[in-house]
Amino acid sequence: MPAINPLISNGSGTSGKHIKHVSERGIACEFCHDNYMSKPTHMNGVLDAGNPAVTIVFFSATNPTGTWTNDTGPGTGTCSSLSCHGSDSVDWYSAAGWTLPTCSACHSTARGPRRTVLGSSGDFGVNPANISHHVAGSTDPTPAQCLTCHDRYQHMTGTIYLKSVDTPSGNMAYDPSRPSTLEPFCLGCHDADGASGNKNPFADGRTLGVVPNMAGDKIAGYWNASYTVHKNNGLTCAGTGSPNTGCHGNNQTINMHGSASKGLLTRNLTLPVPASSDFNYAYYKLCFDCHDNYPAVTKEVVLGYKQGGHYDVAWAPTPYYTAGIQSLFRDRYISNPANY
Repeated sequence: MPAINPLISNGSGTSGKHIKHVSERGIACEFCHDNYMSKPTHMNGVLDAGNPAVTIVFFSATNPTGTWTNDTGPGTGTCSSLSCHGSDSVDWYSAAGWTLPTCSACHSTARGPRRTVLGSSGDFGVNPANISHHVAGSTDPTPAQCLTCHDRYQHMTGTIYLKSVDTPSGNMAYDPSRPSTLEPFCLGCHDADGASGNKNPFADGRTLGVVPNMAGDKIAGYWNASYTVHKNNGLTCAGTGSPNTGCHGNNQTINMHGSASKGLLTRNLTLPVPASSDFNYAYYKLCFDCHDNYPAVTKEVVLGYKQGGHYDVAWAPTPYYTAGIQSLFRDRYISNPANY
């Protein structure tokens, strides 16, 4: 019924308006008309002529403090105390423009199923417990840095859209039920040309391929090589969400911003390994934990070597010995360039 279709009757291009929220940003009706179908004020096919006594606005749990005020008749009404608008109270029928808030306005606290990303308990530098691998330093990323990876297309619907740097027109929606689908997005930056030729995409002083990120632009090449045992055995960058299916999960929870676990994030790994002549299991916990009971490739096979052999030297101690060299973890003896 065109007469009561809000996309027709409620105008376009101004600060509120269904066209802005629904058509442009893809926000579901239920965000502002929560459970409306069962409300006693449901208009049921009849046009609301602006009667302020008929309440049709009910904000969902994403805006628990939201209120609809200043409704005094046709063409009036204000959205107030909405987390998505920050401290602004916006007249729905106003012709004034409105600018999206900074990332921190929404992401410094949890939002429904979304964890806190910025601020003292977030994923980045302000939280001393976490070590981000994507934005260096002791401060939270700027909005410009966030937008290196994030596209705000329909962002306020709760869907995360990521920029595919090698195919800018192919931005992808992150599916939390299938985190392994992130792999092309990850490898788009971690290849020879970085982020479409930019090896310092966050402008934070860190450059892919340069210390301390020496391997940052070689990961795609390593991962896609024919001899990559991890990939050939079904692992992916982020895994499936189940334990031991990917490299970058913090206790099997996907957090691609970074985490308290340094190095690859499936398990702990202390990097750089402290300069010490004594072997410490904790320094290599990631490797050992994953290979502790791995049927075909035990930690002895990967990291042990033959007692009295070429690798049994004082400056490279190991707690593991094998009957002979059993893997290609090291394929040549450093001082004697001969095959095993």
